[in-house]
This record gives sequence, C-alpha cells and structure tokens, in this order.
Amino acid sequence: MNNTDYTSITGYLRVLEKRLLQTDGIERVIDAPNAIDAAKALSQSSEYDFSALVKPEDYELVLSSELKKTYKSLYNLAPDKTVMDIILAKYDYHNLKTALKSKYLGKNDALLYVDYTLTPPEYIQEAVISGAKPEKLPEHLAQAIVFAEAAYLAGENPQNIDIALDTHMFGHLSEQAKLCENDFIAEYVKLLIDFYNVKLMLRAKNMDKDLKFLKNALCDGGKINPQDLISNFEKEPAALADAFHYKYFGTIMKTAVENFEKTGNFSSLEKLFDNCLIEHVKKSKYISFGPEVLLSYIFSKENEARQIRIIMTCKINNIRPEVLRERLRDNYA
Repeated sequence: MNNTDYTSITGYLRVLEKRLLQTDGIERVIDAPNAIDAAKALSQSSEYDFSALVKPEDYELVLSSELKKTYKSLYNLAPDKTVMDIILAKYDYHNLKTALKSKYLGKNDALLYVDYTLTPPEYIQEAVISGAKPEKLPEHLAQAIVFAEAAYLAGENPQNIDIALDTHMFGHLSEQAKLCENDFIAEYVKLLIDFYNVKLMLRAKNMDKDLKFLKNALCDGGKINPQDLISNFEKEPAALADAFHYKYFGTIMKTAVENFEKTGNFSSLEKLFDNCLIEHVKKSKYISFGPEVLLSYIFSKENEARQIRIIMTCKINNIRPEVLRERLRDNYA
C-alpha cells in the first residue's frame, strides 16, 4: 500500500473532520431540555439533518442514512479498498449471523439486515437461506458460511454461530491488515481482537462457562496470547487485572477489569475500550497522508453516530444530563 496514493483524499478528509460534531456542540445538545430540542440542536451542530423527523424516536433513520452515504462515498474515493473492507466487514458478518439464525431458528429477521455493506444482503440471504451456490459472495464469506454451519450443527446451539463467525471475521481482518503493510492499521486490528477476547473471557466467567468454552471461542491475532487468558481464567477479577496491568494496554486493562468487578456492568467496559480505540485513531492527526487518515475518519464518523445515539436515547428516556455525560465516549474532534 502506497501512502502517496492517499495525498488527494487526505485533504478531503481533513475538511470533513472539521465538520464532525465538536465537544461544545455535544454540550449544547446535552443541555437541551427535551428530545425535540436535542434533535434541533444536533441539526445546528452537525452534518445530520433531524428537521424532517416526525418524532425524535426515528433518529436512527437519519444516522443510518448519513453513515450509508459516508461509506459509499469514501469507498468510491479510496485508492485501495482494503481499508474499507476492514471497516465494513463487521456488517457483512452481521448479515451472515442474521441469515444463519433465520435459517436454523426459523426467525424472520428481515429488519435486522443492514445494507451499507460490501456485499448486498440479498446475496447473503440467497447463499444461506436458499442454499444456492455462493458464487456472488467473496471467498472469505463463502468459507464463513461453511465454518459457521458446521459449528452450529455440531451442537445445535445458536451461540455457536456467533462465535464461529466472530472468529472467522477476526481472522479475515488480520489477513487484510497484513495486506495493508501498515503498523497503524495492524495495531487497530490487534486492539479489536484483544478487546473482543477480554470481554469474552469476562462474560464467560460471569456466565459460569467452563475453560473448554473459552478455548473454543478466543480469537488469534491480537497482542495478548490467548493462552495467557486461558491460564488466568480461574483467577478472581482483581488478580486478572494485576496479571495484565501494564503488559499490553497500560492502565486500561486494570481499570476495565476493576470496574467490571465492582459493577458487573459491561457498558462501562465497552466505554473504556472504545476510548482506547479513539486514542489510537487520534494519532492519525499527526500523519500527513496515508490510509491511517481514511480509517480514522470513518471510525470517528461511527463514533459520532454512537454519541448521538446515546444522547437521543437518554433524552427520549429523560435521563439526567450528568448521567448522560458519564455514558458518552471521548470525542475525536
């Protein structure tokens, strides 16, 4: 991957970065007295136009439309599609999960499919539900179907579909990161895998799963050797925190595990890990041009949508501003 190929698009992305929802704009939205006024404030402070909403509860339509437009535009502009694949793969695998559960559990989950993907959802539905040859699918998705179906049929447990596809997806992301030959992107993918594995381990402990479950579910490709998680699985959370303190992420692992031990709440864990990813992508602000800027802008756009989703959900449910602020992630802009 040649960084100089990104010279033109980097200038465009820097302009788009300035249009992201700023911290002072977030504060104005938080201080809005109700959901309707919050939507108006968002329209004034961001690229999102909520003015046409019939009711505030429909905010997701606006978010989805804006993200879809962003993905499509930048996919067309990207000099190399590998970075876009790393960003968008999660949606293809989400659609695979939806299709496989529909096939084996008889659920009609048509509304769960997302269409801002590299592969049209109907191709995935056709390959999974109709049993057609997956000729329209990329090779890695065709392999993922075989892998996930075998995992499900081995125990007829729907959870096996999720685990199999998560494992397959992270394997694919690792391969794509290698193709990029870019340390920043490689680090990003490793962080995704490590955070997935740590959350998986804590959930397994919380649900009284055994060591066999953990061994089958952990993903390779992160900084943390899965064997380290396996060997520490039986320890109490406090001992877990000490085992990984400073070894991989500085204080974040210790803070994350300690917070989970106190609250049993995965939302605080998610927030800490999201903030760590935000700190990583912020490093791209000091890069003149390259694929790092593309990945970081899309991540920041997704984070912006996540912030708005949290704000609107809290406003609709009359959550106090101080509680709302605690739930928000760090801001990229």
